[in-house]
Amino acid sequence: MNKSTKNQNINAKNPISMSNLLQPGIRRPLWICRTTRQVVILVRDKSGSMEDENKAEQATKATQELVRELARPVNKDGFYVAVVDFSEKANIVHSLRKATELDGGIKPIYPFLGTNITDGLAKALNFLEDSQKGTEEGVNYLRPVLLLFTDGIHNVGIEPNGIADDIKEIADLVTVAYGKDADVKLLKYLASTSQHFYKCRNGKELRQFLASVGETMTATLSSGINATEALSKINRTS
Repeated sequence: MNKSTKNQNINAKNPISMSNLLQPGIRRPLWICRTTRQVVILVRDKSGSMEDENKAEQATKATQELVRELARPVNKDGFYVAVVDFSEKANIVHSLRKATELDGGIKPIYPFLGTNITDGLAKALNFLEDSQKGTEEGVNYLRPVLLLFTDGIHNVGIEPNGIADDIKEIADLVTVAYGKDADVKLLKYLASTSQHFYKCRNGKELRQFLASVGETMTATLSSGINATEALSKINRTS
């Protein structure tokens, strides 16, 4: 493994420290307003290669554990989550709803056929656009987060670059190269910045990473700030 590859691998046991993100003299609040909300869209690869090395099962557990973290009582129903899976076509697994309503009910990933990242992102964009309609007065809406992971190469349909650009106008886009065969160059481009791209070599690392994402977003929600910077600074191995 070369140094640049190694640097991207995840050591996600600890989320980013919020002390590095808040201005000096500002205390982290001990509670959050019940009207603070954040939309999280999970876009999961369910292509046939996800059957290999138990990747689908581990990815299912990783997303279930992430939703469990977002559904914690400390978050006071602040997180709304949707799940989209994609192979040759994308399908909506769970429509946008409170994380507390999804906790314990996230459906497994069932691997099948090819890899159409574009369709997965397109359906996620629909959720993002819909979430901006009919917003309630007095509610603090944080910048949405879209998290995409894939273990392969986009090989069905038009390239996803354009739709990713549209997403990045309204949300933070975090991408994960899962396993050894993912298209690193493409995923780096799709991410909001190169620092919003991560590598997870196996299911254990993906579960650690998503656990760290969840803990980080709990902290940023508590502080009433967007997760943009924090999600670019999740710990990596040296």
